Amino acid sequence: LTMEGEETGLDRTILEAIKDPLTHILRNSIDHGLETPSDRRALGKTDHGTIHIRAFHEGGQVTIEFIDDGRGVDLARVRERAVQRGLLSRDEAEILPDREVINLLFQPGFSTAEKITNLSGRGVGMDVVKTSTESIGGTIDIQSKAGEGTIVRLRLPLTLAIVPALVVICGKQRYAIPQVSLQEMVRLPSADMIESLYGGEVYRLRGELLPLLRLRNALGLDCKPPGDEVNIVVIRSDDLTFGLIVDDVLDTEEIVVKPLSKELKALNLYAGATIMGDGRIALILDVAGLASTSRLEVEEKRHFRQAKAAGQVEDHPGQSLLLFSLAEQRHAIPLSLVSRLEEIPNSSLEMVSGRPMVHYRNMLLPLLDLSYELGQGSSLESEMLQVLVFRNGDKTLGLAVDTILDVVEQDRPVQSVGGMHGLLGSTIIDDRAVALVDIQGIISGAIPDWLESEESGPRSRRLLIVGDQSLHTSFARSHLETQGHRVFAAENRNALSHYLENGEFDCVVFDLGMKEAADLFGFLKKGWPDLPVVGFNQGNASFDVPHNVLAVYGRTPGELSPQIETACSGLVMGGAA
Repeated sequence: LTMEGEETGLDRTILEAIKDPLTHILRNSIDHGLETPSDRRALGKTDHGTIHIRAFHEGGQVTIEFIDDGRGVDLARVRERAVQRGLLSRDEAEILPDREVINLLFQPGFSTAEKITNLSGRGVGMDVVKTSTESIGGTIDIQSKAGEGTIVRLRLPLTLAIVPALVVICGKQRYAIPQVSLQEMVRLPSADMIESLYGGEVYRLRGELLPLLRLRNALGLDCKPPGDEVNIVVIRSDDLTFGLIVDDVLDTEEIVVKPLSKELKALNLYAGATIMGDGRIALILDVAGLASTSRLEVEEKRHFRQAKAAGQVEDHPGQSLLLFSLAEQRHAIPLSLVSRLEEIPNSSLEMVSGRPMVHYRNMLLPLLDLSYELGQGSSLESEMLQVLVFRNGDKTLGLAVDTILDVVEQDRPVQSVGGMHGLLGSTIIDDRAVALVDIQGIISGAIPDWLESEESGPRSRRLLIVGDQSLHTSFARSHLETQGHRVFAAENRNALSHYLENGEFDCVVFDLGMKEAADLFGFLKKGWPDLPVVGFNQGNASFDVPHNVLAVYGRTPGELSPQIETACSGLVMGGAA
């Protein structure tokens, strides 16, 4: 047993409150965490296990960590016990992400011990630790890796008496949010920047979907009349990050925390109360209670995606796909192509010159019924239309689908579906088949002039696209073909050599993120140094890109055509790689 940070100070009241929880954690580390000497030798470890207790100040809190080098949490056993106790069905247990499996250890009476000892097996422990920790405004989380060990981390307030907090207004009341939970504050100039997803509201904050919760809704207050500005307080609670919409933000203050009476203890939205400087009372919001009560499904699904993606290849970044259903079948398109997600009342639907349109932001938005275009019925019959909004310059178009399901990160290869109308291919997402919609092909077939630029379009080119069967390669090829280019594809050195030795190409479009990118690029520039190259990738290149390549990172396929024109016109800086 080793210790670090013994000099770290804590309020005496907090020390008294966590004495028993710390004992429980240490017992668990000894009994559940560390293997027997023979088991450790078989795993190539030392005979004696190590438990390291570390305490330190961080962000206005005290963090206490219990780190052992034992066997780690047996996730299979936890899943099995959860099924035996009726907490989950067998199917639910199999697909539950590892993070949520570990959280099952905090369930009352939950134990994985095979037999009762003086240390464990009674089913009393981690639920008591969690309850005691949260009762003083702290948090607890567990990280574990099989065969390597476990980290139990507690974050505790320095004192129960005085807490820095942000004071906000909702309705006519003031509320305090503990500053330790705050990430940042965002003020939107217009409510139109908020989008709908999974029946909830989200905001795109620096490319990430931030689930939103309106404090008025959580408190059961009437909705605020629409205004020009929206105040969002970005909050982090454990592993959840969400935005809390409030009427107004006042200031930060040092507040004295007063506990709620026993009659109000059951209200998990509040952590206490305080008396402000002017004598008025403000309730202190419990951010963990807000998140759990409001069931922020967007964030929960994101955690599920992260858990599923944990085993994906790191050197080939995935693409963000918008997942939706048509006639009970799953379909997807790149999220980067979509401008907005909207829910529009069916009552605003009308026919103009034989085409469905809806009233949208003081204009008529033309609609494409994607189910109809793919021969799968209609998506225009529900009371609330689920619409994907696309933009091309000043032109706007809506695509109606049955249900918007999720946003996922995906890097699996695309499997051809034999030239089916409107589809690029299929892939597997969360162990289910998903059809990838050729959105450019659908739009160009239904409204031929919509994808055209108001300026004169580029001439048709003979292109060679070098890339594997990743999703962004498939969508890039589809887009270039709809622009009138003749596109050939090479996935390896043999195919690349065959095409270049037996044909002439205006430009090579190169996936800079594929595994073999450096090798193939070197081969290309060595044999054909004067051939223009345009690079593209959803993330970062897997090698140092030479200065004579027009690299397009993380952009939509629609931006490839002008880059190709620039490369073919000879405006790229010369010099062999």
